[in-house]
Amino acid sequence: FGTSDIRNNPELALQTNNQVIDIHGNILDSICQPDPNTYFCKEMRATSWSSSGLILYPMFGAHVERGTQGIGLFNYNTFERQVVFNEDFFGLNQIYHIQWHPHETSFYFTTGLGFYQYHLHTGTRTKLRTSCNSRLYYSFSVSSDGSKILVTRRDIVDWEDFFSGQLASQETYIVLMGSNGYGEQRIEFPNKK
Repeated sequence: FGTSDIRNNPELALQTNNQVIDIHGNILDSICQPDPNTYFCKEMRATSWSSSGLILYPMFGAHVERGTQGIGLFNYNTFERQVVFNEDFFGLNQIYHIQWHPHETSFYFTTGLGFYQYHLHTGTRTKLRTSCNSRLYYSFSVSSDGSKILVTRRDIVDWEDFFSGQLASQETYIVLMGSNGYGEQRIEFPNKK
């Protein structure tokens, strides 16, 4: 729906929402909290749902004031929202991926600047790996015991013309590291035959 359609008929916003489905695709619930200024549901993208019903999601657009972004926490049991952190948005800190640590005392997230762990009790953010013009960490998965992380890494192998941003070649692969970011090693997959 367009913004003008929703302004003219705010009920349309209820049709664009986050839905809870079971593993068979059956809709179980709908999570929508329309923003009073835009009438849009406060979407939750790139979320991570803990076993206790806590959902982490990036906050931008209708969630926060203009020019900022951060991470929010939605309690599915009480439908309450809270801000974990909020900061000025300057492009490279856009949040791509979020995942809880299995113990639910911290979570991991990636941005264009790096791969981070955020400790909920202390509010400490630790940069585990740095992203830059030639290296980007994005999608990842945390092991069930919380000791290892698989991360997709993209390396710019060669710039045809660095100043014009012309990319000559890049390489994408999976790396394995400890949950503290140490011991990064490339995972080699066998060639298909």
